[in-house]
Amino acid sequence: MKKKICFLAYLLVCCLLYGCQTKASLSIISDGEESANVSNDCALCGKRGDSLMGYYRRFDSIGIICLNKWGISDSQVRCYDEDSGKEIFEQSGNSTIFTSYGEGECTFIIRGMHERGIAEIDVNYGEKSVIDWERLSERLCSECLEKFENMTGKEADLADGQFKDVCLVDFKTGEVYSLEDWHTWYMIRDYYVMIDYGDDNAHITIFYAPVRKE
Repeated sequence: MKKKICFLAYLLVCCLLYGCQTKASLSIISDGEESANVSNDCALCGKRGDSLMGYYRRFDSIGIICLNKWGISDSQVRCYDEDSGKEIFEQSGNSTIFTSYGEGECTFIIRGMHERGIAEIDVNYGEKSVIDWERLSERLCSECLEKFENMTGKEADLADGQFKDVCLVDFKTGEVYSLEDWHTWYMIRDYYVMIDYGDDNAHITIFYAPVRKE
């Protein structure tokens, strides 16, 4: 009798395991399909949990990134509603944001003048403000890592391989822009960017300047 009960219990366990395996097999992704549960873990183009790019990607604006800490800030050149993602035009006054990433790291002071479409960013570099490529490669997919390599690759001889760990980013396109001191201006879509450099700092002015039409 005991043997019969054990045998029946064994069959029941096998059935349960088989049922679990059958259920799991339903989640297999066929060729050419992408599962809704699979997310890109890239900090720039994907949905990585410790990156704010997914949040800022909703806004048409220019941001600044501390690469080693992967700290992202909006330039505040335009003002957006956080819930709807729509631009707010009635917002009066200016905003000032101070961000520090720790001892020896970079700091940002961001002043936004939303009504005018102007922003200023003061960047102060620390002794650790050099790109850590190993850390960066852990956060990015191969395509986005290549963006940073291309951003610095043509400049390697000028910078002796030591690049500041701060760059600009276009939230809409995901393109990144070097802040090495031979870049004094950029035209990023509708944004004109001017950059002045000191010994261990940079002053960035961003203008929202879309093409004028009748």
